Amino acid sequence: RRADKLLGDMAVNDDDDDLDSIVKNNDWLRGIPMAIKDLEDAQGFPTTKGCPLYGSYNEESASWHFINQIEDAPYVHRLRRAGAIVIGKTNTPELGCGCHSYNPIFGTTMNPAV
Repeated sequence: RRADKLLGDMAVNDDDDDLDSIVKNNDWLRGIPMAIKDLEDAQGFPTTKGCPLYGSYNEESASWHFINQIEDAPYVHRLRRAGAIVIGKTNTPELGCGCHSYNPIFGTTMNPAV
C-alpha cells in the first residue's frame, strides 16, 4: 500500500481518544496494523490462495498478475469495523493445504531472523 494512504488510515483524532469514545464506537482495535492470510479477501489486495489458477502469468515481465478484491471477507470487515488497519497479506501454502508456507507464486516464506 502507498505510505500516505497507510499513514492517513493510522491517523487518530485526539478528541476521540478517550475510553468512552472507544467503547461507544466499538473500535477496540483502533490503529492496530494487521495482515490477513492470503486465503481470505481483503478489499484493495489480491487474493491468490497461493494458487496460480487465481491469476495470470505475464511472460514479458516474468511476473504474476492478480486482481485486487473489491470487498472484504466477513471477518476482515469486522476487524476493520473495530478499527484495525489492514496493511497486507501473509503467505500461505497452495489453497491452504499443507503445514508449510510454500506455494508456486511466492515460494517459501523465510524466517527473517535466520
